[in-house]
Order: sequence, then structure tokens, then C-alpha cells
Amino acid sequence: MAKRRRFFRPTGKRPYRRKVILAVEGSVTEPLYFSLFNSEDSVICVKCLKGKHDSAPKHVLKRMEKYIKSEGINNKDQAWLVVDKDSWSDDQLMVCVR
Repeated sequence: MAKRRRFFRPTGKRPYRRKVILAVEGSVTEPLYFSLFNSEDSVICVKCLKGKHDSAPKHVLKRMEKYIKSEGINNKDQAWLVVDKDSWSDDQLMVCVR
């Protein structure tokens, strides 16, 4: 009787999907725009930190700092603030520059 061969298929490792965390001013429009990047074929995963009524740059920055402190981020991940330049003065925007 012939010996039956074992079939073995190694499981592949899915490459790490870089997480891009965005702290945004709005709660509807910006998350909707950036959700387009979250398809299964995408090499990144976008997480939007929505605002409600606190859309000033310093509040958007605080939202990002709070998220990073509680969740942490991988060294391959990125964190960005998204604010409208035409809504804020240069002094207000400089609060976010590090």
C-alpha cells in the first residue's frame, strides 16, 4: 500500500498595516473622507479622532495627545493633525507645531 503524502501549506503572515491616526476638526466630513483608505487591500489603517465642538487647533492637539497616552502607537505608525488653515490664525496654529 502506497504511503499517502501529507499536504502542508504554510500560513502566510500578513504584512503590518501601518496605522495613521488623524485628529480632525469635524465629526462627519473628515472621517468620511479618510475612511476611503480603510479597504482590505490598503497597506494602511486610518483611525480618525473626531471632534465635536472643540475644533480649535489646541483642542485637536489635546485629543491626539490623549489618544497616544492611552493607546500608544507603534514606531511604524504616524499621527497627524488635520485642521483648516483658513479658519485659524498663524498664532493659533503654532500651538500645534513641535
